Amino acid sequence: MTRKLADAIAAANFAAAKLSTVTNKATADLQAKEQELSSVKEAATHFAAAKLSAVTKRAAADLLAKKQELSSVKEAASVARGQLIASAKVEADRAQAQFAAYQATSERAIAAVKADAADNLNAATETAGADKTQIGLTSTGENLPVVEALRSIPAVREERERREEEERKQREEEERTRREEAECRQQASAAVIRVLSEDAGKGDVEAMVAAMCAHLGNTEVQEEALRALGNISSTIEENRAQAGRAGAIEAV
Repeated sequence: MTRKLADAIAAANFAAAKLSTVTNKATADLQAKEQELSSVKEAATHFAAAKLSAVTKRAAADLLAKKQELSSVKEAASVARGQLIASAKVEADRAQAQFAAYQATSERAIAAVKADAADNLNAATETAGADKTQIGLTSTGENLPVVEALRSIPAVREERERREEEERKQREEEERTRREEAECRQQASAAVIRVLSEDAGKGDVEAMVAAMCAHLGNTEVQEEALRALGNISSTIEENRAQAGRAGAIEAV
């Protein structure tokens, strides 16, 4: 009986030792797993932070590049606007100077005709003698200088009216040209804005705008530049559409 009890106690002790060993091993394994999980979590956290930082930096760099590009375009547009205003002012001053010259020439011509008419009238009056009432546009006075002078006055008036009509047409043409140039600048600005997000075509757009600014009075250059800008914009929009379709197909 005592031996059986001793065997039972020994078996219990062995089982307890075995359980302790298993428990210790399980505890060690659990701690190792926890450490491994902690390391994995820490590595994942660092990787995610690094990835987020890289994405953030890239986005910030892209945003800065876009801002710089927009600033460059705005600066170029400001310079072009200044050039257009200066050119328009020069043309306006030139037209005003031409009008003043025409007006002065007309006034001098009228004054000369009036002076000649007055001189001829005085001479005719002196020639007629005491009976000044006989001076007139009669058959006996057809060759008098005063008659020729008086006949020239309507021609001078017609010439002045003709020049005034030409000047009016010239002003209307200049105003139409200024309106067309303003429309060209608006269309060019719209085309520039459409290609801001595309590196391809930026140089072409800048070249077109420079050509338009350099040849403001040349309608053919303006129209050709606008057609080129339209083609560039259409090409970029088509490329975007194709890229969108390709992305949709790839996503499917």
